[in-house]
Amino acid sequence: MTQPGPTLSEQLRDKSWDGALHAFATSAIFSRRSNALDRRLKLLNFSTLAPPVAVGGIALAGIKDQGWFLLIMSVVTVPIAIASLWAVIAAWQKSEAAAVQSEVANLEIHDEYLALAERPPTDEAEFQRRFDLVATRDQAQRNRDLGENVAGREKRFGMRAALRQRGKKCVDCNLVPTSMKPTKCGVCGDFPKRWQR
Repeated sequence: MTQPGPTLSEQLRDKSWDGALHAFATSAIFSRRSNALDRRLKLLNFSTLAPPVAVGGIALAGIKDQGWFLLIMSVVTVPIAIASLWAVIAAWQKSEAAAVQSEVANLEIHDEYLALAERPPTDEAEFQRRFDLVATRDQAQRNRDLGENVAGREKRFGMRAALRQRGKKCVDCNLVPTSMKPTKCGVCGDFPKRWQR
């Protein structure tokens, strides 16, 4: 005698748990990205404005021998100008905005999947309808995220964050992550140590 398969509600609930896990992983990836880009942009803005302010301060102070100071400032401003040019070409501000948008959208999708998994509707048709709505939003967000060139190491970081948050075992190393310290695991580790939080 064969065992009956899972009901539609059980299948949808499993898919909701899985969707929540992946949406949280993606939000962790873009949260890390937006924080890194925010720090870079703040540092670049400060370093771009600091030399002219310093030169103006020296000029206002009325110091007679300013030649050495102006020479140092001119040497310092060249790499800053190059870095500013690279930030414009690499579209750091646009990338930061996209990362923030993705982080927020994926957290909302995570919350919606989680609500379905934790408190599924008793009516299977209603469950299917609500699941389909979330899955459609999820797919549209995934399509937007594809354009952001997520690297393999970022995916492993995101998966570790999601497994840790859910207290779930990794399918590869069979361990439940308790920290964001990277490991050699090809699914939930192997990302730069500087990313651990």
